[in-house]
Amino acid sequence: MSSGSESDSSVDIELSDVEGDDNSVDCGGSMGDDVEMAESPAGSVMDEVSVFNPLDPMITRCVFKKNKGPKRSKFKVLKNSRRKRQRLPEVNANADDEDGGSKVFQKDNWRLKFLPYYNELTEQANHEFQEIKSEIASAIFRRDLRPGLSVAINALMDFIALYGRRFTKTDHINMVKLFYDVLVLKDLDFRVVKNVSLVITNLLQKKMLVTRDDLKIDWKPLFDLYFLVAYKNLERDGVVLFPEALKEKLEGAITLLSDYFDDDASQGIMDRVRPDLCPFDDVVDKAVTLATLFLPTNLRPEEHAKFGATVWFDELYYWYSCGELSAENEDRLLSLFTQLASDCPFYVDWRPKMDHIFDRLIQSCNLSVGGVNLNSDSTAVSLTATLAAFTLGGPDGGSQAKVTQLLVTFEDFFHPSNTSGHLSLMTSFIQKMVTGVVQRVSRERHFQNRHLNQFPAEMRLTDAQLDAFVKSLLPCLNYLAFLKVKHDVVTSVYKHCAFLAPGIILPTLLDLLYPAMENITEPHRLLQTLRILYNVIVPIARDDPSGDRERLPLKTFEGSEVNRSLRIHLITILNNILPGLDVNDSNKCAYSFQVIATIFSLVPIVDCSEAPLFVDDLTEEERELCSATAGFEELIDQMCAKLFSVIESYGSACNPATMETQFSMQHVISKSTEESISERGLYLVIRSLTRNCSTAIFKRTVQAFYDFIDGTIFDSRTAMDSVLQIMRCFINADPDYAFPIFFKYASDQLNRIITDDTASEEELNSGILWYYSLLCQTMCKLHGRVIVAHKDEIMNVLDKLIAFRCKDAFLRSGQALENMLLHLTTVYQDNDNSQFKVFDQPLDKYLPIRAWARSAKRNEFTTHWHIPSPEEVAMAKELLDKYLHTALLKLSKPEDLSDIELYKSTAIVHFTVSGAAALLPLFDGERINVLPHAPPSPVYTAITMPSSVERIVGPDGRNVRRIVFEVMETFTKYMLEHKKNDTKTIPFLILTLRSLLLNKGLEPTNFALHQTQVNERRRFLNDPIRGIPASVPIVVEDAITMLHERRVATRQFGVLTELHERALHLFVKLGTSTYMKNRYAAQHVLQHVFQLSPFLFLRVVQPILDIIRRQQHIDHEEFKGALYILINGKNRSIVLKQYWETISEVWPTIIRAHHSEKPSILNLFDVITHIISESFESFQITYTVPEVVMASAERLIADYDGNVHKALISAPTPAEHEAYRAAEQRINEMNLHYFYKLNKDLYDICVDPSLHWRHVDMAQVLLALLFRRDVKMPDDVVKLYFRLLSSDVLRTRKAALTVVTSWQKIVKVNVAKVAYKIENPVPNTTPGAKWPITYGLRSDNMQLVHAMAKMPESAEEYDSTPYFTKWNEGFYTWPANFKALAPMKDQKAVNRTVDQLSPLERDILAILSEPGFIEKVLKFGALEEKKGHEYFNEMSYQFFYRFFRNYGPIVWPLVEPHLDRLIASKKEGEQRLASEIVSGLVLAAKVWPYNDVLPIVQWLRPRLTKCFETMTDEAENNWCTSVANIFSRMDIRQVHWLYEILTDLVLRSTDSGFHTIFRLHILHSSIVQYEWRVPHILNDLFKHCSTLIARNSQFLRGRVGAALASCVLHDIYGMVTDPNIDPSMRPLKTADLIGVINREIRDSIWPDVLTGDLNDLKDIWGTPFTDTVPRLGSNHYPSPVDTPAGSVARAISIEPSDIPVDEDVPMTSAETPNTPPVVGADGTVVPSPVARKKSDVTPKGVQRVTRALKRTSTPPVTVAKLARNSTTSFGGSTPGELGRHREKAIVITLANSVYSAWSLASPNQLYAAFELLPLFAHFANDMIDDELRSTCEELVVTEMASTHVSPSLAEHILRIVHLTVRRSVMWKSRCVVIRFLSVHIFANIFIYRDQFLDKIREILDDLLLDPQIEVRTNASYTLSGFIQCGLFTVDSAFLNYYGEWAKSEEKLRRHAGVLALSGVVTATPYKVPAYMPDVLMTIVKHLRDPQPIYASAKRALNEFKRTHLDCWTDHKNQFNEDQLTILTNLLVSPNYYV
Repeated sequence: MSSGSESDSSVDIELSDVEGDDNSVDCGGSMGDDVEMAESPAGSVMDEVSVFNPLDPMITRCVFKKNKGPKRSKFKVLKNSRRKRQRLPEVNANADDEDGGSKVFQKDNWRLKFLPYYNELTEQANHEFQEIKSEIASAIFRRDLRPGLSVAINALMDFIALYGRRFTKTDHINMVKLFYDVLVLKDLDFRVVKNVSLVITNLLQKKMLVTRDDLKIDWKPLFDLYFLVAYKNLERDGVVLFPEALKEKLEGAITLLSDYFDDDASQGIMDRVRPDLCPFDDVVDKAVTLATLFLPTNLRPEEHAKFGATVWFDELYYWYSCGELSAENEDRLLSLFTQLASDCPFYVDWRPKMDHIFDRLIQSCNLSVGGVNLNSDSTAVSLTATLAAFTLGGPDGGSQAKVTQLLVTFEDFFHPSNTSGHLSLMTSFIQKMVTGVVQRVSRERHFQNRHLNQFPAEMRLTDAQLDAFVKSLLPCLNYLAFLKVKHDVVTSVYKHCAFLAPGIILPTLLDLLYPAMENITEPHRLLQTLRILYNVIVPIARDDPSGDRERLPLKTFEGSEVNRSLRIHLITILNNILPGLDVNDSNKCAYSFQVIATIFSLVPIVDCSEAPLFVDDLTEEERELCSATAGFEELIDQMCAKLFSVIESYGSACNPATMETQFSMQHVISKSTEESISERGLYLVIRSLTRNCSTAIFKRTVQAFYDFIDGTIFDSRTAMDSVLQIMRCFINADPDYAFPIFFKYASDQLNRIITDDTASEEELNSGILWYYSLLCQTMCKLHGRVIVAHKDEIMNVLDKLIAFRCKDAFLRSGQALENMLLHLTTVYQDNDNSQFKVFDQPLDKYLPIRAWARSAKRNEFTTHWHIPSPEEVAMAKELLDKYLHTALLKLSKPEDLSDIELYKSTAIVHFTVSGAAALLPLFDGERINVLPHAPPSPVYTAITMPSSVERIVGPDGRNVRRIVFEVMETFTKYMLEHKKNDTKTIPFLILTLRSLLLNKGLEPTNFALHQTQVNERRRFLNDPIRGIPASVPIVVEDAITMLHERRVATRQFGVLTELHERALHLFVKLGTSTYMKNRYAAQHVLQHVFQLSPFLFLRVVQPILDIIRRQQHIDHEEFKGALYILINGKNRSIVLKQYWETISEVWPTIIRAHHSEKPSILNLFDVITHIISESFESFQITYTVPEVVMASAERLIADYDGNVHKALISAPTPAEHEAYRAAEQRINEMNLHYFYKLNKDLYDICVDPSLHWRHVDMAQVLLALLFRRDVKMPDDVVKLYFRLLSSDVLRTRKAALTVVTSWQKIVKVNVAKVAYKIENPVPNTTPGAKWPITYGLRSDNMQLVHAMAKMPESAEEYDSTPYFTKWNEGFYTWPANFKALAPMKDQKAVNRTVDQLSPLERDILAILSEPGFIEKVLKFGALEEKKGHEYFNEMSYQFFYRFFRNYGPIVWPLVEPHLDRLIASKKEGEQRLASEIVSGLVLAAKVWPYNDVLPIVQWLRPRLTKCFETMTDEAENNWCTSVANIFSRMDIRQVHWLYEILTDLVLRSTDSGFHTIFRLHILHSSIVQYEWRVPHILNDLFKHCSTLIARNSQFLRGRVGAALASCVLHDIYGMVTDPNIDPSMRPLKTADLIGVINREIRDSIWPDVLTGDLNDLKDIWGTPFTDTVPRLGSNHYPSPVDTPAGSVARAISIEPSDIPVDEDVPMTSAETPNTPPVVGADGTVVPSPVARKKSDVTPKGVQRVTRALKRTSTPPVTVAKLARNSTTSFGGSTPGELGRHREKAIVITLANSVYSAWSLASPNQLYAAFELLPLFAHFANDMIDDELRSTCEELVVTEMASTHVSPSLAEHILRIVHLTVRRSVMWKSRCVVIRFLSVHIFANIFIYRDQFLDKIREILDDLLLDPQIEVRTNASYTLSGFIQCGLFTVDSAFLNYYGEWAKSEEKLRRHAGVLALSGVVTATPYKVPAYMPDVLMTIVKHLRDPQPIYASAKRALNEFKRTHLDCWTDHKNQFNEDQLTILTNLLVSPNYYV
């Protein structure tokens, strides 16, 4: 039985490909993450945690050596046999492609050829794929998608992990086609969808293995599937519970599948998403997401030009750049563009677009400029970096110049003194960009065949361009090196740059390293440089100055040659780094160890100083290097002395008091971080040295170590472990030399101090344990041939050691026995001994200095393997016979043994079985099929040893594992019966059973640890450009070793037999035993076994349930253990197994179990409920496989030319097909039976009055999970949850409300829809449209606007009118089928009578009609859970909506009396509930006929009017949400009565300011839901709000401002307005808003702002619309506004004439439709400083409406300011004060409106608003009105300044700025404009740099020459900032220009010149450019000038001193002696001595 071969529950294992440069993965399931949460033992944590990324985990090696034959043994050997397999055709599978894989297969793993059993492996792989291929097809034929197909998918994933894609292209294509056909099956189980998505992702990861020429698929069914998963809200509505990460896995598959879509896919996809490209609606998020995900990008350029990107790129880039989309959507589009740039390089010319993209990047990095944080909410930093990397190159360098400019802008922000959130984002940008360049170079130069499209030859990066790129990074990298965050990112950047341009990066790094080594005051600099050095040792060791690459000189060493290799510096570093081994500084010590160990791994430690005497072709650099190696011996001596001193620091002379615990093997020894680092570091250094040194140095090191340990005993566990590990390294490296030395030493010392009685002592002294440990360690990890060679000595010593009675002793000897058996019986690499032969060769034959960090050439690489020889196998059998057989004999009579003997015998059995597991055949016996309803799955095994090696069997050929198991089974029962409290022996017993069951020679946990170590080492040593071909030998050896170990650690099961079942029953008994430690260990094994074969739990579930059923008759611990077995594994636990038969038994059994009152049991039941409720997935009950996939399955098994893997089955006959259909039907019926059985059992518990409430509560929770859309729920269950709506328990009521709401959604009655004909569609707006597309108010979509403006005039017309519900459709393009709600007269299905209801519906109606039931439900629903937090509850609203929707008007009488009371109530909770009921009622009524709606409208109108008139602030938001929800989903024609209520309220006068704001708020919130469909209403709303602009209430002004901004929202960039549209239907513009308000202050305010004529500001005074709006009256109060003729407000209501209707109701305000606001408790809107729109992907509904209610309006003002500035609207001021305050109030309203528009509209919409800059800059300095000042300042400096602009808008802004500078009345206005300019130019630096530098200089010059000194000073600061960010370049012309100013006789110009030069000085706070000394000397000359010139010059010099003092030692080198003297005299204060 293979791992995972019985169930689909494990198919979620996501294995990656292990071939090529793919990341390696671990095996199978996780270990120990989810076991018995409450019972984890305290000692379960590892006692040692390595903080290292291990460079060289130990890999033991042996060589083959023949010895004499073995003696006879009780254990025999068995020749390995294999069952016969189908003969495969002869193929040249050894022929390699250019990647090293086979040419026959798609891409197999070339490293497999180095395995010693490769030939047998290929035979097994071929047959295995035949079985997998056949099993996939067979599962389809059998109609067995679960578990059959899922098991086959699991097997295929395992196959790819083990062998790569070792199948032909035809099979590859056929499998993809088959899986795709399965994926898009309708109503497929979502777990199968997830599994198939995973396997498709795996199959298509290598893009070039299958191209579009091989495969094309239809995109439409996949599109529909994703739409169902992502946008149908099935899980949110409770219709289905998805598997975890389903959407993400499906998206991964779609991303790869999109490359194979049909040619018409791009056009078809755009046709599907274009109707939703409406910027006003949240649905645009869906459109952008779908386009980004589905549009194919990996096409050839000619394909893109024909039917690919040419269809969509220009259009989507337009939307990306126009500013109308939210930041999230722009990021999504940028990800699409980045993917296009990667898949089809340079198809698009990105260079003109990079200015825009880089400016967006700058605004996204959270940079602080002028006190303003630039943050656009974009997350596209990484995407921009990748795109930048793919735009470099070409004849002109591509975007390199812009990248350089960007890095100059960023440079000073990287300085370590700048600590803020921007560092993380900017560092990530650098890393991603460098990584992108590395990947591109690798692709261009080494791996072109892995991609469909190559980089054009002329656009590829040259060496010179790479050097230029890296040089542009250097200033930033010098700061990054000492960054305090993102250390891993920084080291990665340095490493990649070192491979890109070693001649530039390596000297730079060494110049940082050497000073850091000498610096004793800044130790962090050394730590950070060592961290970087560790990552770049490989490029240093390979440094080759040959070629024409640019190289930088080493500044640290004067006179160093540029073109000299830097390799010699590794030796220098070794000599200098030894003092860094300071155990008191753990971090420095750790990195020092890492650096030393890495150098030793890459640099052969061989003395080559005599090479010049024998080798004639040495270069000068090689001669110098050879000379340097002469010091290796001295270096090693120093290193050993240092390392041994570290050991001594942890251990001293023997201390018996501490030795007892320090040397204990039975307790977890806790070590400090320093101890762990030192121990691991010592091991790594010595191991690396011994693997890569000459014999002479090796022996010298061994001798030094021997001298160190001779006669020394330490009392530290760390010291002891370090000594043992070092000794093991020496023995591993050369066992022939080192083993006899240390073995004899330890043996002699031990014999010297022991006596004849020592072995019988239970406690040993420290000296004996010390030498005992040394002796045992010499035999651990010893090569098999050495064990055989020293057999007699070892056996004698081992007999003596194992005889010891002391536990701490014989556990060590047991481990030695286990390790010896392991190395005698396993296969492992044996390459170590070859190094000495290589290094000891004459220097003229092999020169080690030429092998530094050498690459392992694939064709020349060899590896040697240890394969157990007959002699080694014989010795293993002898050891088993001697120790295992003896121990088993003892354990067969356990009653005769003492506790210590039981413990010792059990331990020996474990050690021997674990050690010899590789040669012990797996359990034998008759196979069992754990899943009775499915045929047995194929058994997949993994060969791990050549067949020639003999296997060990017991007497008479019996299976050794069976022999051991039978004894241990009896022994286990004995222990559980007589010694269940033995917590020492039973853990060993469990380990033994685990080894028998799972161990094939390597524990999976050990493999996982080794895998992690290997991955880390490969990450540090790999070449990111050349990849695998440039790997050092140690990395290749690791990869090959991991291939073998993976095979050993996976597929632990063979054939499942009765022994496996018996073993599992033992583990169940152990897992339910008395002691937690024992239970934990057994449960751990069970969890792992169930992950390997998930349906194996069926064999043990009944015993577990029996334990639970007998709960009252068993121990508390046994009951607890049984429960933990059921829930271990969390989402893979037994309680969640997707097998209805099991769940139908497990859930009721658990619930009915007697609940103990012990807290641990109660908590455990809570955990069980939580795990099930949180992790349960809706899985299939019944499914009929469509016939469509049968053809794909037949194609998979069909024969073809070149078929290597012929199928083992044939297509079924018609009779077989019929049999399979019958079997499918039986399974469906069986599942349905168990499903209903589970429902009944849970229902019975729920209604059982004799049960405790906890039972009932748990049953209710689990029963709720069973509601689903595909199977009808039992009527009793549905009625139960309706009754639970009135439960007294809050949690129960909430659960019932959710369940009932979901059920109503499942059984909802569908609403009829009809096609709505568009009379004259505008060309190019229907499916098939091509860009450019005309969007906006066109003649065709105005048909919808006019339709919504015409109210029905009669009941017949009302019932005959189709109504709209989607407001986005028609604005951009038309969908293929534009539909509207069918007229009410056609809505037959939803308007039923009581007689037409189903029996269940009538029963439910009867329940709801019971006296008091509805009253009780509503009473509970109105309860306030938390005062002040009664928010609109969407679930409650959904309940009432679906209730009214499904039952229709017949249920209205049930609710009517209670709703009357709720609406009239003033309680917060009751008002909230009333708003929910009203929203649901009105929305449900949209499909009711006129005669049913009319009574409800008549009933609601007076009550809602009164409710709104008396609204409280607590209920405001709920009612706004409720009403807005109605308007968002109903045609205005259906709710015009409600609209009239709102408009009537707005026009009514009120003495309450709150009510005035609320009425405007609720009307505003409602109207904006219609977006662009009601321009006439928005016009009327605008006119009404324009009368309120002078109100004194701050909150009202904020609401008016938001409403006015919303009215002009819909005139977006690029939209058209048909010229024939009636003026009242035209959308308003921002200029209209500004003009209406601004005209009121033109004569009173503007003359104080600007001088001269105001006609230069032509866009803000008036528009044609402005003229139609009446001016405000002269008094403080607004004049009444008449409603224009033809207004919708005067349209006919659906109500009869006897209902009083005010026909002169003007229209009112609206709230923003798309963005969520935060509404304060006082009813005001709290503003947001965000300059761009936000969005959230949610469906149109309450959530969206709630967000729409929270639009920001004005900047926040503190309470104190509000209190100081607040005045009422009535009285209290003189007429003069009123007039002045009126004008300021208008300005504030204008600012609020513009502020609100800034967060809603795009920059292009705000073109006219920038002309208000002078006005807002003026009032940003208002000293009287804090509200006005703060609002204007926030608007100018934050919002307007950080806006992203286009070139045309930039020119407009500069014109306004220049006008303000020259004509502003107040100088403070110019200061504000300077702040605006500094922020705005920086935020758009690329736009302004390209076209507007002269204009900016002109503005700055005017400011520098301003008469006001404050203005000049601020202008100087701004000039400095512009220089610092790289906008201006300081050259001789620049300096001469301002130098001439400084020489002027005119004082003002002279001062301006000094200020400009001061700006030049302060622009470089961290460095001294070449021009700086001369500029400083120029400034010095002005120190004698009069004020203010003197003060400015002195301030500049002092600032220079402050910023350059820390690094003055380096900076002063830029000055000559005279300049230094002058600066010293000026800047250094004199000392006075008295």
